[in-house]
This record gives sequence, structure tokens and C-alpha cells, in this order.
Amino acid sequence: MEPAIAIQDFLEYVVVRLISHPEEAEVFHREEEGKHSYCITVHPEDVGRVVGRNGNTIAAIRSLMEASAQKHGIRAELALVQPFGPHSP
Repeated sequence: MEPAIAIQDFLEYVVVRLISHPEEAEVFHREEEGKHSYCITVHPEDVGRVVGRNGNTIAAIRSLMEASAQKHGIRAELALVQPFGPHSP
């Protein structure tokens, strides 16, 4: 399996198990100039679960993603994006 796809699958797996509204979670992947960017969107009520206390959860997810990317010789970054939509406050 291609490393970029494996990282996206990993992110989806982890995020879906952390949140209350897994049907609204999405992980987007984009490659630009050799850098892989991943964006996670979740229901507004689930943002706190993904971020964690003092950002510890998202930091741990980023660390694992970056370790995998480094092992496969690719550059990667991760962002948690709050979508605007019917569930936004």
C-alpha cells in the first residue's frame, strides 16, 4: 500500500474511534510539491475530543503520523478544520 494512503487510513481509523459522530468525520489528503497535507473535519461537538486536553490528543496523532511519514521518506502535515454547515454554532 502506498504510504500516503496508509497514513490517511490510519487517521480515519483513529479519529472515527474517538468521536461521537463518526458519520460526519472526513480525512482529506492533498499532495503538493512533494508535501502531503491531511485535513480532518468532524462534527463541532467532536472537536474537543480530537484536540484533547491541552492539545495532547491531536499532538499524539500528529507525532504518529509524522513518524510514519519520516519512515517512508515523505513530508506530511495535519490540520483539524472546523467545517461551516448546519451543525456550526
